[in-house]
Amino acid sequence: MTPDRWLRLADLVPDALAVEPADRDAFLDRACVDADGALDPTLRYEAGRLTAAAEAADRAGSLTSPVASPPATDVLPDRIGPWRVTGLLGEGGAGVVYLAERADDRVQRTVALKVLRRAGRGVARQFDRERRALARLEHPHIARLYDAGVVGDGPLAGTPFLEMEWVNGLPLPAAADRLGLGVEARVRLLLQVCAAVSYAHGRLVLHRDLKPSNVVVTEDTEGPRAVVLDFGVARLLGDAADPALTRTGESLYTPAYAAPEQVAGDDVTTATDVYGVGALLYEVLTGVRPRTSAETGRLPSVPSRVAGNHARRIEGDLDTICLKALAPAPERRYLSVDALAADLTRHLEGLPVEARPTTLGYRVGRFARRHRTGVVATALVALAVVGGLGASLWQRAEAHRERDRAQVAAVEAQAQADRAEAVAGFLEQILRAPNQRWYNDGVATGPETPIRAVLDEAATRVDRDFADQPDLLADLHHVLGDTYGALGLVDEAVRHHDRTLALRESIYVAPHPKIAEALYYSAASDRDDMNRSTQTMQRALDMLRQRNEGNNFPFIARDLAGRYLMLGLPHRAEAVAAEGARVAEARFVPGDDGFRYRETILFLLATTQAAALLDLDRLPEAAPLLHRADSLWARLPSSSGQYVNWQFYVCQVGRLRRRQNRQDEAEAALLACIGDPSSRATRTPMPAPPVRMPYDAWTDQGEALELVALYDGLGRPAEADRFRARARQSQALFDSFRTAGRALDRAR
Repeated sequence: MTPDRWLRLADLVPDALAVEPADRDAFLDRACVDADGALDPTLRYEAGRLTAAAEAADRAGSLTSPVASPPATDVLPDRIGPWRVTGLLGEGGAGVVYLAERADDRVQRTVALKVLRRAGRGVARQFDRERRALARLEHPHIARLYDAGVVGDGPLAGTPFLEMEWVNGLPLPAAADRLGLGVEARVRLLLQVCAAVSYAHGRLVLHRDLKPSNVVVTEDTEGPRAVVLDFGVARLLGDAADPALTRTGESLYTPAYAAPEQVAGDDVTTATDVYGVGALLYEVLTGVRPRTSAETGRLPSVPSRVAGNHARRIEGDLDTICLKALAPAPERRYLSVDALAADLTRHLEGLPVEARPTTLGYRVGRFARRHRTGVVATALVALAVVGGLGASLWQRAEAHRERDRAQVAAVEAQAQADRAEAVAGFLEQILRAPNQRWYNDGVATGPETPIRAVLDEAATRVDRDFADQPDLLADLHHVLGDTYGALGLVDEAVRHHDRTLALRESIYVAPHPKIAEALYYSAASDRDDMNRSTQTMQRALDMLRQRNEGNNFPFIARDLAGRYLMLGLPHRAEAVAAEGARVAEARFVPGDDGFRYRETILFLLATTQAAALLDLDRLPEAAPLLHRADSLWARLPSSSGQYVNWQFYVCQVGRLRRRQNRQDEAEAALLACIGDPSSRATRTPMPAPPVRMPYDAWTDQGEALELVALYDGLGRPAEADRFRARARQSQALFDSFRTAGRALDRAR
């Protein structure tokens, strides 16, 4: 059975069991379809077989030798033998678990009392197997077995029972969140689970159903303690050949956390529990079940890419450890739970983990983490002595670190190669398609096919060709959206960016930088509804703030501040621009990837913040920002692409000068930024740009109105009227953009 097949079955079987038996066949007929919506007979057969097996395992033994059984769970018994029942804790495959206390005062303790729901020879044998398994296990991180036997009197006389330790706590992920545990503390809890499972393996006992609800965390004097519960589906390795046991419960597992070999019906070994511990580790670190991110059918998404709050701390070693434990093939996992625990311990101690490629850069990095103070002191001395060599070594080490980060885990390397090859192959097919059609149709080679035709061809194929790889599909829709947008094809750009957003929201857990990026591009391409797109862009910025992702934050902040200016909200614009500048100053330092953009983004943010302050009549704060923008501009490389940015800056200078009653300077600046041929500006020639977007119309209107106010104040009505007419024209154009946007909204 292929990995993607078992992932689908893991979703289907519990859903089928939740449907009424009379409706189950119809449900499976609807659910077991292929990508084209046609019935998949093999999937239908496997889903039906596994659903029937799971239900049969629950009923096993009830047809023979019935004995007393507990009453329905909605009516609690008052007593069971010598125990007073105080509550219902849960139900398993063969029994009901009650919260109880001794009623005969022989022993004062609260226990979890497990008794058979129904019994026959098969289920009783399974129950006895569970008793024998628990009897072998005495460990501080395994729920203890106090007593076992048969109820001697009362309505349930003759019913087997297990009297077990009651652990008052929360499931592992919920407890870690409730206690506010960091990554290191969460890993230490997993080490307790590893110790318990390893101990059981040493006594020939598999758990086979490790999941969050079967690992409870309680607090004692030494801190949080993880306790493994419910060996109700445990199998003694020495009993593996017993066919009766196979008929009465060997297929029991929780599909959402089951290893591939369990779902496939293959042999279950210690590697199955390694997978279970890996699933627990993945969820306690990310808050996501690993199966929900395993769309490719090979491996789950890299944990740090879906983690909400701890991504930076997880990236690297813990990514590698999780993915190795969750390898679909048992032989590619850790050889034992002890080996998994050893790598977790090495990670906590700052040592290189065995699952990761042993590059020099990686080992040096781990050494530096363990000996941070000494390394810093040594580095300072070395740099002072051999400055040039030190810089070269730093650059080489940086290159090694980049390579290590790109190689998140050895187990993901093949998936990355497959993805790159798929993208290259897809693009090659798309680009060659027009020439191939001309050749097939006998048409002589002529002018190149317009890029629009190539894009349309890609758009029609991308969902079909990459339906089973949603992360790759999202990237391709992003590229298509960008390209359509560059060609001015707004509707197509919006459609592809919205598709990117929908895919990434289904793959990653918010807040995530991939979702934030998709939100930003969706907003930036939406020229129809300024309010809607501004709210979307604000979501993107908020998400990056939550994740402390600084590189894109200043650029989105600048665009968002500009939108708030257009909406007449200068207070918000000023706050957003100021925050963006603070992040850029702190983030873009020498050695950072974004350093080369530092001067540009700080120029844009200073100009935008100054514009907001001028709207608020806070001239003393606006003036130094514009002075700083001027010095930043002087350090930027000349580029025709910077025209719009320079135009916006000159306009703000003109606005400031008018308010300072320096009218000649104001006139020169405002005429220059509006592209008027009478401009006396000497710095940069600026022809009037075509008005193609709402932003163009808005800026043109603002510049014209500034000139109206200037000429009215100077008593020059003819010039004032000329620019008043231009302002009305720009206002009408701006309104037409918004009207067209509302019409497009209704059409959609």
